[in-house]
Amino acid sequence: MGLADKVAAKYRPVFDVLPPEGRAALAWYFLPHRSARPILGVTRPRILKWYCPSADQYKFPSGHRYCVNVYAGCGHKCEYCYAAGYEPDEPSCKKNFERGLLRDLDDLEKYNVPPAPVHLSNSTDAFQKLEEQVGQTRFGLQQIVRYRRRFTSVVLLTKNPVIAAQPPYLELLQQLRELPYNHPRQQEFSQRNVPPPCVWKSLWLSGGITTEQYSIRRPHRLKIESRQFVG
Repeated sequence: MGLADKVAAKYRPVFDVLPPEGRAALAWYFLPHRSARPILGVTRPRILKWYCPSADQYKFPSGHRYCVNVYAGCGHKCEYCYAAGYEPDEPSCKKNFERGLLRDLDDLEKYNVPPAPVHLSNSTDAFQKLEEQVGQTRFGLQQIVRYRRRFTSVVLLTKNPVIAAQPPYLELLQQLRELPYNHPRQQEFSQRNVPPPCVWKSLWLSGGITTEQYSIRRPHRLKIESRQFVG
């Protein structure tokens, strides 16, 4: 039995749509190699992990994508946040974050894993106050730029887009727009006008959710578009 054949049923739809070499690459990256268990979860990566591992892909078909939760916990302490139920009360740096991320990215190359979207960060804020002190999000973005061809898109989730408009981050976001020649979507993007980098900020208000899209064009200047979703 191959490693991919041991994947838990709720992840199987993602594997089944891939050709044999893609299935094998995904298995080598996401599944533990030495486990004696007959059924395996997507638990192997250190930092660059499976997007929403609790979700059943039959019911929530998000597909093959990654999530990097840069920090443990969040300093915003929003009462409505679903992550508050399982994240620590106080934000902190993850142990060996930089080393773990580098090893995961090297594994993407080693196993030639098919490109997929990457999200920063589903269970914390990549641009919370702690980022100004330690810069782990900046380090993460620098490495994603290096391995850009391994990611079809890069999504940032934050309540503090002002940090993203600071020069070091703005430069990285602009670099992410420039796809390398060997990127799987390079030809597609070269044939159309790619919009400026955007950071989405979501606010829960009475009567619904307001989502503000920040189009970052130059340092310390944000063009803001607000949309209201009632429900």
